[in-house]
Amino acid sequence: MKRHLLLLAILLAVTMTAVAQIRVDLNREGPTLRPLQMSDYDKQEPEVRLTRQDSTDYANHVARAFNYLATDSLQQARWHLEKALNLWPSAPSTWILRHNLGRIALAEGRFSAAYAEFDRILKKLPEERSVRKDRATASLELGHAREALEDLNLLLEKECSDSLRASLLFMRASARMKSRLYADARTDVKAVLALQPSNENAMLLLCAIDWQGGRREGAMMMLSGFINAHPQNTLALSMRAAFLAEQGRTEAALLDLEDALRMEPENLELLHQRDALTKKRKKRK
Repeated sequence: MKRHLLLLAILLAVTMTAVAQIRVDLNREGPTLRPLQMSDYDKQEPEVRLTRQDSTDYANHVARAFNYLATDSLQQARWHLEKALNLWPSAPSTWILRHNLGRIALAEGRFSAAYAEFDRILKKLPEERSVRKDRATASLELGHAREALEDLNLLLEKECSDSLRASLLFMRASARMKSRLYADARTDVKAVLALQPSNENAMLLLCAIDWQGGRREGAMMMLSGFINAHPQNTLALSMRAAFLAEQGRTEAALLDLEDALRMEPENLELLHQRDALTKKRKKRK
């Protein structure tokens, strides 16, 4: 999965210098660190008491994990998050670390692992909207449209910002399309465009919905009009190539892919699409 699809919302850029005794306080905005005071050691609740060394190690792992997230170094971030969880598995804000582990798994294409992390959190914290949204994303990637719809319907019942609502509606339109609920999917994507008239991805999703829903002539016309207005959009060219290939118009499809590859010559998805069509053309000859 392309990393730009991942929204790592909790980032921290902290340069760690060793060694003072540190307390780390986790919250939705990310971890904050401060020197430990005697009162921290005097607290009676067992879940917030750590030895001095464990506290320092835990703080170091958390801070370094979020540093690595900020630079998109996902493997290193995962390693430090797992080390922190091993040191203090019952921390009150453990779910924040697990949420980020799930998001890393999404970025790496490990969708089952991502789903498991989000599901584990929601069993204890069912009101965490960002986790529910990420679980819906994992469900969509796994092809579990019905489960995604359940999460998205719950989220859309709540008040939220226009930008978040547009994102949720876009996801629900995708899930409904996968469930062959084309009329409902169309309603959702139209609602996205009402909120964000210049959303190019929503325009392309509408083309895909209409194509799969049987409105093929209109979908092709809409997509061609979009490409005329946005000739640099390689995703649109790839989509039209797929439509043309379905119609048996292999040569025209290859022309679109060549145009796209001139702009993105190292795009593996475009290269694979072109190679598949080229092989198909050779078999027919």
